[in-house]
Amino acid sequence: MKYSSKITLRITSGFLRNRKIEYLYSTALRASSEKLRQSVFNSLGNDLRGFSFLDLCSGSGINGFEALSRGADSICLVDINPKLKKDYLKNIEALSVIDKDMTIKTLDLIRYLSYTDDIFDIIYLDPPFQKSQDEVNKTNLYYEAISIIFKRRILKPDGHLIVEYYKKFPLDVQEIEFRCTKTKFYGSTGIHFFQH
Repeated sequence: MKYSSKITLRITSGFLRNRKIEYLYSTALRASSEKLRQSVFNSLGNDLRGFSFLDLCSGSGINGFEALSRGADSICLVDINPKLKKDYLKNIEALSVIDKDMTIKTLDLIRYLSYTDDIFDIIYLDPPFQKSQDEVNKTNLYYEAISIIFKRRILKPDGHLIVEYYKKFPLDVQEIEFRCTKTKFYGSTGIHFFQH
């Protein structure tokens, strides 16, 4: 994984609106666009007080910080890349939110879901996009991760599961245990909203 310059991302709403986070750019990291984030969080409602938020394959961490800015009570950032933890901690300090309930887990997605005892109101799943049919055929983290979330009841009964994916290789929602309530597209990105 090659790193180069720092990238900044703007938080779009809430008490941290227009504040920025920084992360070290890598070709393997793909942050959700600002337009996409605004639309997704507007769908959830701008007031997330009382909610817990799990950001799986969190990358830059921007979705977690967006949820925090809108008042989410607790945030959990999960990413296998240990280098990202330093960026998360720097951003937490720079935004003066060290008093907030933010947990960082440097773990493989499936390992985390298989062993966590926590449950969440909102889960955002955004694994690295599979850019070829060969990659899709070899492994599909989406179905495996969603199945574990369902079987282990990691999503609360009234919770929301948001899944970001590459539009060229759409998910078969009939194969997913949750009910798809909404689908949106932003350029080459698709977003599914699921509930129980």
